[in-house]
Amino acid sequence: MEINVAGPFPAPGAGASSRSRDRCGTDRDGKSLIMRVMAGLRVAGHRPARWSIARGPRWLRRVAPAVEEMAEHTKVWWAAAGVMAAAGGWRGRTAAAGVTSMAVAQVLSNAVAKPLYRRRRPPREWVPAEDLQNRPDSFSFPSGHTAAAFAFAGAVTPVWPAVGAACAVSAVPVSAERVHSGAHYPSDVAAGGALGLAAAPLVPAAPRLLRRRVRWRAVVRRCRGTRTRDQTVEGDCRSVAPHGHPVAKRACRKR
Repeated sequence: MEINVAGPFPAPGAGASSRSRDRCGTDRDGKSLIMRVMAGLRVAGHRPARWSIARGPRWLRRVAPAVEEMAEHTKVWWAAAGVMAAAGGWRGRTAAAGVTSMAVAQVLSNAVAKPLYRRRRPPREWVPAEDLQNRPDSFSFPSGHTAAAFAFAGAVTPVWPAVGAACAVSAVPVSAERVHSGAHYPSDVAAGGALGLAAAPLVPAAPRLLRRRVRWRAVVRRCRGTRTRDQTVEGDCRSVAPHGHPVAKRACRKR
């Protein structure tokens, strides 16, 4: 009587290879899903962009050249910051520091996001000849003008709400003009606005977070240092971290 040993049993290493194939298939499926989503976003922005470039509201066509000139190189926001710093007292000077958030948003959009995403601008045949002369040749996603406008407005609003609201209202025609002039798709403008609003609270909080981290490191160094008297170590921990931060407590226990 013969026994079929190879029948129901897999060959050595067959399970591992099948699992690796499953993982590779899952990775490929995930990447293809992301690519399909990004392609869908591209196609979804084509129709409204083409409509806005071809027609668009009449008031936008009249004010578009002036808006483009003011928003170029963020001149309007630098001018607003200068006026606030000169005439707004301490609150105006604090609000004028929103240019830092604006600069960070521009760096993130132009130097980081655009080279990573590498999206082409709307086709040249969609855009009138007079608008093509001033259109930049860089990548399209996200909109740096929109990121700068919303970053400045988001940084000014907590300090001076009335002026911040005026800056936010001014950022809307800047964003609309970027689509109307054929420089961006609507999704570029939306991503630029989101990036600017994210950079607005991050920049003022960065020094505070950095100081807190340096303070924690000082606590750890002091509490782990070699001392002859326990009271001195405990006194240093309480003086550096009076509220009893958990990092300080753990460091003092490990000394």
